[in-house]
Parts: sequence; C-alpha cells; structure tokens
Amino acid sequence: MERVEQQSHQLLVPITMQWHSLWTVSTLSFVDKHIQYVDMPIEQRRIYKQKADSLYGINTTTPASESTTQDISKTAFEPPTTANNPISLVLWLEVMYEDSQMKVSYQQRNSKIRGPITPKNRKKARVTNTHELPLLLHIEIDKCDRNSSLWNSYEAFIRHSFVPAVERIASIIDDYGHLMEPVSPARMKELYGTESNGYGQKWEISPRGWFYSFFLSYARSWQELLSIWDSGNKDSMRPMVNFPVGLMYFNIEGQSIVAQVEQQLIGMSQMHGHGN
Repeated sequence: MERVEQQSHQLLVPITMQWHSLWTVSTLSFVDKHIQYVDMPIEQRRIYKQKADSLYGINTTTPASESTTQDISKTAFEPPTTANNPISLVLWLEVMYEDSQMKVSYQQRNSKIRGPITPKNRKKARVTNTHELPLLLHIEIDKCDRNSSLWNSYEAFIRHSFVPAVERIASIIDDYGHLMEPVSPARMKELYGTESNGYGQKWEISPRGWFYSFFLSYARSWQELLSIWDSGNKDSMRPMVNFPVGLMYFNIEGQSIVAQVEQQLIGMSQMHGHGN
C-alpha cells in the first residue's frame, strides 16, 4: 500500500496533472488562438472540417433535410464550446496521432478494456514528434519575422507556459522516477503500434523508464534553446530533441496499473473514484 501511494501521489498523478496543464489547456488554447495565421487552401480546410465532423459525431456538410440525426453522446469528443475554430482540436490531435481520423465508437468508449480511450481508426499514437504544434502552424511560425506579433506571442507562450510545465514534469521525474510502474514490451507495442521506440531499441531491450529519461533530455534541450535565444539568435523555433508526446500514454498506462491495485485495497483510486 505504501508503494502504491508513493507511485500514485508522488509520480504518476502529478505528471498527469502537469501534462494536462501543458497540453490539453495551454497548448490547445495557443493553437486555437493562432490558427488564424495559417493560410489554408479551401479544399484543405474542407477536409479538416469533415474530420472535425467525424470526430464530433455530427454532420454539418450535409443539408439537415438529407442527414440523419446523430447522437453526439456516442463519441468521446464534442465541438469545444470555448474554441474560436472547431478544427483546432483536429489539428492539435495530429501532433499525438499519425492518423487524424479520430472518431471513437460507443462500444470502445464504454468498454472494460484497460488503457486510455484511443481513436477507433487511428494508425497509432506517436512515440515522439518533431514539433509541438500542428505542422501547418509550426511552419507559419518557423518562417515568420522574428519581430512579428506571431513570433512574440509564440515566444511568450514558450517562455511562460510551455517550458515551465516541461521543467516541472522533468523535476517530478528526476525526484520520483524510481517509483515508476514498469509497462511490458507487449503493452508498449499495443499502445504505439511499433516494435521499437524509434531510436534503435526494440521495446524488449528499451529501458522501462525510457520515456522518463527521454523527457529529461527534452527539458534540458529547451534550456539550451532559450540560452541561444537570449544571445540574440532566434533562427530555431524549437530544440533538436524530439517532443516525447507518447509520455502521456505511458504515464496513464502506469497510472491505470497502480489504480487497479489501489482500487482493490481501499475501494477507490485517482483513476476510478468512489463507486466507479
């Protein structure tokens, strides 16, 4: 019980909280606010609109007289009421998945299978990515004038929202990473759909804490970049180390394993709550 409490309260839950702050709130909000800077062709925008409709379980491209009523409760997502642009969520999800066709079935949403809710027809969750923002927005920022309002907004976001959260996650990992719950190689293959981590190591020989170790390098790489910015050189918009976006699923998987034990011991957990 002591180990379960330490794992949950000192490592797994704090990382999840910081990750949601970093990703689901701060980064998605930045994407939604700045998607206006993306000069997207009409046909491409139409495709993304269709993807959004599929994600939300609705159909806004077909006249109401020709469409059938769809139950939005049968998907894991709904049109975000606070978003300026409904396709922001679709673009944001592309950073995490190789396939942005994100509709989730009702059966999958309510299944008893352990693990995070994942899109029914995605190819796989990404292990890492070469950019933190949707590629279209990443390209616009990368090529923009370093004195422009877009760059100033991006730099403020990185310095005051993104990097502080990254450093907090790294600090938690550095202090409590030894409490990690190992995830089996077979489960890693299921989560990411790959035989290896993409860095020359199959999951069978990859250290069980690979994502945590990688995230420490990622956090340090941002400090390296910020020091270059401070010297006056802002040619690069992000560090050389890839974004370990797959950390989210690895951490939630460990949290799910620990939560099951916690549920058995005391009747509740951070994943299950009371009576669920």
